Amino acid sequence: MSRWLVLSSSLAFSLGIVVGGFLVLITSPVSVGQSLPTPIPTMAVHSVELPSEQVEAPNPSIERAGYVETVRVSYYQPWLGGPNCSRFVGGQCISRMASGLPWQDYVGRAVACPPEWSFGTLVILPGGEQFECLDRGGKIRYDRGYAWIDLLVTEAPVAFGTLLEVIIIP
Repeated sequence: MSRWLVLSSSLAFSLGIVVGGFLVLITSPVSVGQSLPTPIPTMAVHSVELPSEQVEAPNPSIERAGYVETVRVSYYQPWLGGPNCSRFVGGQCISRMASGLPWQDYVGRAVACPPEWSFGTLVILPGGEQFECLDRGGKIRYDRGYAWIDLLVTEAPVAFGTLLEVIIIP
């Protein structure tokens, strides 16, 4: 179960969740003269328990709905060779990501995800950084209830194995 906040007033309806210390709000404005299903004259805050499964966004401008999941984070750097690259020849990583795309074009934007997640799945970190699932990895799987994800980055954003609450948008 995730902890969600529902904020409502006569001017807007918002759905928010705290992710890694940040409050993420999804807001749906209400037109002047239009009332909410249950009008509330002043701002009210309600705490609501929702399942951590798919959550539909109340704002129609958001195209895809997502959910919050706690993951273990690691990172990889193919240019270093070793376990970071499956084909390292002449000091160069010549392998492609599991999606078939060249890793060089996606540094800071790609993530290796468990096979249960489709390529194209977005992973949004607590700071708002977005990564697209474009790669797989031998150790990138669910383990003890948590998915491992492997960020393709130049610098480690967190210590290896850190648990983070992220937003997953399939």
